[in-house]
Amino acid sequence: METSLALNLIRHLIRPAVRFCIRYGVTGQEAIEALKREFISEATKEISHRKEKESVSRLSTITGFNRREVDRLTKVSGELDSSKNLIHRVVSAWQENPEFITSTKKPRVLSHGTKESDFTRLVASVSKDLNAAAVLAELLRIRIARETSYGVVLVADNYIPKGDPNALFTVLARDMEDLCVSVEENTIQGMDPPNLHLRTEYDRIRPEGIPALKAWLLREGHDLHLRARAEMARYDQDVNPDPNFKGQGARVSLTAFSLVCPEANTTDAVEETKE
Repeated sequence: METSLALNLIRHLIRPAVRFCIRYGVTGQEAIEALKREFISEATKEISHRKEKESVSRLSTITGFNRREVDRLTKVSGELDSSKNLIHRVVSAWQENPEFITSTKKPRVLSHGTKESDFTRLVASVSKDLNAAAVLAELLRIRIARETSYGVVLVADNYIPKGDPNALFTVLARDMEDLCVSVEENTIQGMDPPNLHLRTEYDRIRPEGIPALKAWLLREGHDLHLRARAEMARYDQDVNPDPNFKGQGARVSLTAFSLVCPEANTTDAVEETKE
């Protein structure tokens, strides 16, 4: 990709982040510091992926930062917490794994509290390293699950970490990363068939229609994801294992969101089109 094209793409990508910073009082200097840390983190991953030896000089070459800056940044860089993704995987397994759903494909009520319980086996199906009691406590805390006299019940279809900004931003970051790669494959690599990338927008919706539209979008989006999960589960090695399969398998992602702006503003879209 030409440098000028890449820089123009970056401008468009960081614009929403800059607006977010301005709204919440994050200074440009603080944002630049966070950006530098991410450069170091991603450069470190790239070196590891290439099986090269990591060094200050190598990081300096990739990022363009001087050696003193690289040395400083490597002492403060960190990784996003992945524990919330594990919670999401547990919920998905509860919804799709034949062992934990009913004949009508609804999540079963699971026994819990012992090493042989249904819930312990559910968690172990996702990761042997997870503590079932800790996972259950988290599901109860965020009201994804509820304890009853019969066992533990799944009461929410999706893991949306309300009230936990860090977890929400982790989900947002994963969505943004997947979207960027999807668009890159479609436009630059010319993938055939292409990844799904659709957008539907109307900018003069009458206010009286907004409640009905929001309810419709939630309902249809929910149903779409239920169908997508059922289809993906057919080929997922964890949910429907094929004893003859060898390899790591691929990650397939489908993300959906909706937004209602009380006062539509099309100025930005027009300006971005002119650039």
